[in-house]
Amino acid sequence: MLRSLFSGVSGLRNHQTRMDVIGNNIANVNTLGYKTSQVNFKDIFSQTLKGASAPTGGRGGTNPMQVGLGVSIANISVNHTQGSLQSTGRITDLGIEGDGFFIVSIGDEKYYTRAGNFELDSEGYLVSATNGYYLLRGDIPLDDDDNPLYTTLDEVPNDERRIQIPSDAIFIIDQAGDVNIVNDDGSLTKIATIGLAKFNNPGGLLKTGDNLYVPSNNSGVALEGIPGENGSGSIMPGTLEMSNVDLAQEFTDMIITQRGFQANSRIITVSDEILNELINLKR
Repeated sequence: MLRSLFSGVSGLRNHQTRMDVIGNNIANVNTLGYKTSQVNFKDIFSQTLKGASAPTGGRGGTNPMQVGLGVSIANISVNHTQGSLQSTGRITDLGIEGDGFFIVSIGDEKYYTRAGNFELDSEGYLVSATNGYYLLRGDIPLDDDDNPLYTTLDEVPNDERRIQIPSDAIFIIDQAGDVNIVNDDGSLTKIATIGLAKFNNPGGLLKTGDNLYVPSNNSGVALEGIPGENGSGSIMPGTLEMSNVDLAQEFTDMIITQRGFQANSRIITVSDEILNELINLKR
């Protein structure tokens, strides 16, 4: 069989994968906090027909002769650049200006997200409107004498990091992430500070659906704290971060991918015609 057949097949397979990624990006153009993905290609093994030769005597050297055997996917990277912030006017809608992720939990499991569409549940807890996961605080809870109950944030159980608003209380959230109760005299009482997490390599995070991420072996550990710590950004109350999908770029990539797919299809067609000619030589 011709090597070009296998090269064409590899091109078809991998351009289809690229089209799948582009399709998913376009489908999530209005998904809160969605980060676009990009496919990068690399060539695969090349068959060496003749090795290189060094200059000897009065004769110069020659370069190696190699025939490539196709293409494969180098990586599918996630672009974590900031999406645009859309004003909603809802006090529980929160956007992040800068780096960082909200920390949400279900039981002992923690997840990270850029989607800040939160609401109050029946018990007054701030939860994700998408799945009901609890939004976690980034400061250490205090006792009645304003003394820390724990030494470090890692020691605080998830259920004690939930943010609960007292019944019928009026509250506001500022850019520092502080959740403040408005007293009868107009003064403010801080009850918690919303937590943000920063990763050394956010591109290494794993998507789990529902706009959630979990750490992987290459993302680094979560550096959790309050807004502004560990290089995290600030909270923008009353806004939501939209996806960072650039439709113009996606449609351009779609055209390029389509043409690449067609070109690889043509490779297979022409290779088949050559094989057909070889078979008909006997006639």
